[in-house]
Amino acid sequence: MRSLAVTTLALAAIGPLCAQDKAGDKTPLPPLVWDADVRRHVAATMVVRGVVRVDAAAIDAAQQKGGHVAVAVEVQEMVHGPDRRTVPFRVYVPEAGKPRPDTHPTPDELKALDGKDRILFLVTVEGENYPVGDDGMAIVEPVRDVLARLKQREVLHRRLLREPLALDRERKAKVAEFLGKVARDADHQRQAFVDLEGLGAAALAEIVAAMNDRRQLPVRELLLANKAADAFEARRIYAPKRVVDGIAAVLNQVTGESFGSLYNGARDEERDFCVRAWTIYAHYMADQARRDGKADAKR
Repeated sequence: MRSLAVTTLALAAIGPLCAQDKAGDKTPLPPLVWDADVRRHVAATMVVRGVVRVDAAAIDAAQQKGGHVAVAVEVQEMVHGPDRRTVPFRVYVPEAGKPRPDTHPTPDELKALDGKDRILFLVTVEGENYPVGDDGMAIVEPVRDVLARLKQREVLHRRLLREPLALDRERKAKVAEFLGKVARDADHQRQAFVDLEGLGAAALAEIVAAMNDRRQLPVRELLLANKAADAFEARRIYAPKRVVDGIAAVLNQVTGESFGSLYNGARDEERDFCVRAWTIYAHYMADQARRDGKADAKR
């Protein structure tokens, strides 16, 4: 169980990223290395430091049948996300005696969080907040300069969002062609998403650059091949409401990444977050590709 352990993560070792957040800053960007810590940050709708408040009686009651318990954090500092004094979130408590994932806190560990100063990585799904991921690192102690490093990374991410993605002209044209037909009717919608998926991860930047498309889809249906190793169904079936929802599902299909849960429709603020996260991810992947290309050229 690592979520409540004292840890510096990799955050204490990432070094200064950006001293200031200035529009028009031409300072060379540092190498963008995508790892579990960066992913947790990007996948979080909110990164907040504050005092956790836990209702022990609610945890005991949840153990009767298993279920989510409402927890809250009294905000001391919001690294990323809307300013709030208190942020509620939900944590799953399994039925007493039932197995739980090793990365999930036990009921006693949850109770012990009450009154503790913590940094939390939370994601919003259908208006409810939950700890990010399943690696047990969404609730951590604010040791050393972890908070400062998170703030530096947040500055870097805001700068990335101002930087245009480098796009391949031919792939950009193909994406525009496919999306130009997606809202015509059910058949064009189906084919457009098939064609987008066919472009693969090579077109990540071009697809992301076009994904903030809020047009309503003709039908709420999207079928994608289920490529999971443990798949028990041949297809993944979604019900996206808007073009951006379907694009998010296609991006998940071709990259294996996921930011938010738009595939069956979502709130507009969740769409805003999803587009933001995919844009940052695309910058990281583009930088990685550039560095890999330079390394190959030297061989």
